[in-house]
Amino acid sequence: MNTIALHKLDLNGPLSCVRLTRSEAQMIRAFALAEDGLLSFESMATILDFDQAQDMDKSALQVRMVRLRKKYMQAVPRAP
Repeated sequence: MNTIALHKLDLNGPLSCVRLTRSEAQMIRAFALAEDGLLSFESMATILDFDQAQDMDKSALQVRMVRLRKKYMQAVPRAP
């Protein structure tokens, strides 16, 4: 069984328990609540509380997504 304990910042899967950062937990929650599980770049920037003056671009967000995906794959195996 897969569980996410956002208040503990843990992603528990059959393979392992992976520690999440606060921003990773925020991203997972946002995707879970989003219609069709899709979010725009602007929505993610707002959720992660990026300031307009901050040098935040899509590539930086993509890096965060890749890191989160790797953590997910550590805990949850791919479906056959």
